[in-house]
Amino acid sequence: MDAKRTLASGILLVALTYVLPATSRAAVIYTNPPDLSGTQDGQCPYNTVCGAGKGYAAQEFTLAGPATITSVGFNSIVLGSGQTGTAANYRFLDANGAGGLPGTLIASGAGAPLTATSGPVGVRFATTDYSFDITPLTLVAGDYYVSIQEVTSNGSDFLSRGSAASGAAESLDGGVTYSAGYAGFMSIAVSLNGRTAIPEPATLALLGTGLLGLGIARRSKTRS
Repeated sequence: MDAKRTLASGILLVALTYVLPATSRAAVIYTNPPDLSGTQDGQCPYNTVCGAGKGYAAQEFTLAGPATITSVGFNSIVLGSGQTGTAANYRFLDANGAGGLPGTLIASGAGAPLTATSGPVGVRFATTDYSFDITPLTLVAGDYYVSIQEVTSNGSDFLSRGSAASGAAESLDGGVTYSAGYAGFMSIAVSLNGRTAIPEPATLALLGTGLLGLGIARRSKTRS
């Protein structure tokens, strides 16, 4: 009787482990810092002034596990009048288009107002770091694209090139069709921040207790 009770308790504890919520921690989900080593990279049409609003630049990123994205950041080169961006349109897409390019739209919206701070100064130009919050977006492990269009009245504003020279795409018709590489460059400087799930200590302890109960029950059954 004791063995059966112990077995039932162990099964219950293990089952509870899977239904109790896990906690999460703040994390940098993805980052591709700006490459400020040389020429003025990017150019138009990556804002709504240049290119008649057709300027979505997309960067591929990979998630090794589930994560919730809560904010987006990007780096922009500010020339001309020095006026900074006022907002940013964004899209998240699956990397399931032709050749692994952006395909199915997952989420979209407008990040406004932008939080703007002085970014690093490159060899030939100064930059601005922007960030904006989004409606929390939870994604499972896989390959995705984040697509950004800066809204600014400064026609000399453009997105900075990222350090990692791979995985970018540009919009050809307002964000519907993409092609590999934009303006001859292969990345943009972006960052994604949010939360990643981690098991709670109490949940881990519960799992351990459940497994221990199962082990004791098995030993008792063997002795019987």
